[in-house]
Amino acid sequence: MIKLIIARERPIEWMMVTEPSYSFPSAHTMAAVAFYGLTIYLIWRLKTNKTFKTTLTVILSILIFLIGISRIYLGVHYASDVIAGLALAVCYLIIFTSHLSIILKNQKIIT
Repeated sequence: MIKLIIARERPIEWMMVTEPSYSFPSAHTMAAVAFYGLTIYLIWRLKTNKTFKTTLTVILSILIFLIGISRIYLGVHYASDVIAGLALAVCYLIIFTSHLSIILKNQKIIT
């Protein structure tokens, strides 16, 4: 919906891959942050080794970063598109995980 409202054209000067939709914000970055961010949240809710949690968090964070960078490298997004996608997904994660935390505590699924 935001892509249609903003209607920002892609950076065609250096585009390596053709994308049919608008540029702002980066949906790939948003999806990566939402999915891997939620995965990181759930990993930290588990009762397991802190080194294991930290290792997975670092790996998934690097993956998120590389997905964002790849969008700029391929020339299908400006850096601001990726940053906006990241920011929007973080806002989504904060809202979603706060509600999920309440549900999980009430159901006693994860402490």
